[in-house]
Amino acid sequence: RSSDLEIGGMKVGRFAFQFSRASRQVCEEMDVDKRKRAARFVEETARRIERGERETAANEHECPFCGYAAVGLCCGAPRGK
Repeated sequence: RSSDLEIGGMKVGRFAFQFSRASRQVCEEMDVDKRKRAARFVEETARRIERGERETAANEHECPFCGYAAVGLCCGAPRGK
């Protein structure tokens, strides 16, 4: 089940982003409540995608870092925010 948030048969213990150029890692330990919240978020996001809802970045400064526009899935973030 997706609500168990397992990868390779193991429960997710932490969530991390690795920034190799900056030699930095941003990490957060995951407990049962955080896994449940994350699972709900993933399930809700999947439902929005299935319904054809399209969301944009919070502002246009994020657009160069996103691949959605390149593949036609985003019309761009609102300008001037």
